Amino acid sequence: MTVRDGGLSSTQGITGLDGGMGRGTGAAAGMDWVEKVAAHLHRGEGVRFGEAAVVSRRVHLMDPAVPEEVVVLGHADAGQVFYGRRDRDRVLHIDLFHQVGPVDHRRVAAAVRRVLSQCGQPDLAHYVDVQTSTGGGRVTGDLTYGTRPSLRAAHRNHIHLAAEIGDGGLPLLYPLILALEEEVLAQGLEIRRVDRLRGAPAGRGAVPLDMSDYTDVSDSLLREPGTSPAAGEPGAPGPGGGGAPGGDPGARGGRVGPRGTVPEDALEPGAGPEPAGVPWPVPVAAAEERLQAVLALSRRIGSPDELKRTLDLLRAGRPSSGGLSTGVHAPYLLRELEAQGLIYREGRAVRLTPAGLALAEYFDRHLREVKLRFRKRIRRVPRGPLPTAARLGDRPSPAVRYGPVRGVVPVAPGQPIAHLAVPETVVAGIRRTYLERAQAQQGPGSRPPEPPARAQQDPRPQPPEPRTRNARPGRLTLERRDLHVYTRAGDQPLYLCLLIDASASMAGRRILAAKHLVRHLLTSTRDRIAVVAFQERDVRVHVPFTRDWGRVEEGLARIQPMGLTPMAHGLTGALELIRDSRVRRPLVLLITDGIPTVPKWGLDPLADALEAARQVARSRVPFGCIGLMPSRRYLEDLARAAGGTLHVVEELDEEALVRIAHRERLRCRSRR
Repeated sequence: MTVRDGGLSSTQGITGLDGGMGRGTGAAAGMDWVEKVAAHLHRGEGVRFGEAAVVSRRVHLMDPAVPEEVVVLGHADAGQVFYGRRDRDRVLHIDLFHQVGPVDHRRVAAAVRRVLSQCGQPDLAHYVDVQTSTGGGRVTGDLTYGTRPSLRAAHRNHIHLAAEIGDGGLPLLYPLILALEEEVLAQGLEIRRVDRLRGAPAGRGAVPLDMSDYTDVSDSLLREPGTSPAAGEPGAPGPGGGGAPGGDPGARGGRVGPRGTVPEDALEPGAGPEPAGVPWPVPVAAAEERLQAVLALSRRIGSPDELKRTLDLLRAGRPSSGGLSTGVHAPYLLRELEAQGLIYREGRAVRLTPAGLALAEYFDRHLREVKLRFRKRIRRVPRGPLPTAARLGDRPSPAVRYGPVRGVVPVAPGQPIAHLAVPETVVAGIRRTYLERAQAQQGPGSRPPEPPARAQQDPRPQPPEPRTRNARPGRLTLERRDLHVYTRAGDQPLYLCLLIDASASMAGRRILAAKHLVRHLLTSTRDRIAVVAFQERDVRVHVPFTRDWGRVEEGLARIQPMGLTPMAHGLTGALELIRDSRVRRPLVLLITDGIPTVPKWGLDPLADALEAARQVARSRVPFGCIGLMPSRRYLEDLARAAGGTLHVVEELDEEALVRIAHRERLRCRSRR
């Protein structure tokens, strides 16, 4: 079956806001597009009105693999699927897609009643149902239905209409769709484009859709008496009984179900079992999409453990427990949950919505699976250039590293040669040849001159080797002692101490990015990770050197940004942890968004932090710092005093921290 795109030419009146019934060359032109639409509908096809509306007498969905496409199920009659009717081709399924957001269903219903009244069909409004993300029902009813969470979430990206309109009423489609578009724009949302329509394979999917998991009480008059439950009975199909595609067609995907596709940022996981009997393997795709939505939300909150802990506290009515409402990070966390429709405020209390309760129950059943997939998801190392930034006209100081860093070491005796570092090998050969030539010119026993400034002295003692036969002083020859190789990333693990600034200015995305870095390094490396956080006038070891995921999660949950920035305390605390742990391959990585504001020994917090940095240099502990552009000048002095490197970024986001951390790990390995 081929579904033809119903976006007809402008002379036929179905082009969007600038076309319409009655704008052709006469009555014949008006009937032309009506007849073509009727022909498409009779063949079980779909028609695209303008760019954002899809009309058919069948159920239409979005293919999760191609989010810009709408798929029309030729075998699934809308009236039979949504309302249990025995007859076919009586119910029109109309969807208008818009930007993800709430559309007041009462205002939509009023617009439908107004249009039908102006067209002389006021009684037809009794046989039109509406559903949006705010609710639904018969447009002439009290509009208190369609409140089930799965229905509301599935319609956050489109308006759904179901109407008993025959071929004689098809001219009403244009004013109805035009009124819907105007109402969406009036409510501050944008219209979203549907690129194309296609049909499901004709030989598949003869089994009717099972709507049992997406039913709701309804006052609809579209059900056929004697074959469907009476209006208002539990189990009756909901007023918004089917939606086509989900989220922003052509831009984002979502979970496919017989009532539409839930956009990824409006998904309500755990809303119930997936429907059976869908005419392609949608249940598997729906479960995967639901899991991906939970993973995305967990990433925004921090981790599945942190999200579940928060939901459990709210479900138990104890939002102030466990540090949820302490510190300046709590408002950010609550705003994120509220934006996802998981909580609502009741005075000063915070409660879970039905969607929040459903998500909490989903975690009860699938926490292990979510955690395993989450660890696999955050293991990826982003590719691309290092996101360091410098202002136009600025020149980096010697303490700031830009460009790739690769560790290079001489080849040890008996070591196999792999990953040959050609430039360093050639430089070593030139240096050795220069020294031999100078010594031969001055005679035996003379002191050779100093090598060129760019030549690198090999700190490792090399065994004497016989000179190559026929080699002459001054002629470049390469010997084994000249060979250098690049270090490999799979060497012995490090003891990586992440020193995190937990002051008030780190609340929100910054502290979440720092915590994400901890989890990423734990899953993507063999290093032992420690987390030291400093805030107010205190420094705490939240996570000692470990590889235990549970221990790391417990420690990260205790980090709540607040107070000032005692950087000197943090640096000395990290050194004490390394000394007490007696580690052999340490690395300190400081993550901060500002400069010190709390002194340790004197009255100047800046001077005290520099003195602590000099202690790091004297201890010969490798040191790296990640900071923001406004603090660059001071952080350069700090990195220089500590004998380490500085990476300046525009913002402390997750990808920037991950890339820089892996660079610092490689730099630390090359020093061994």
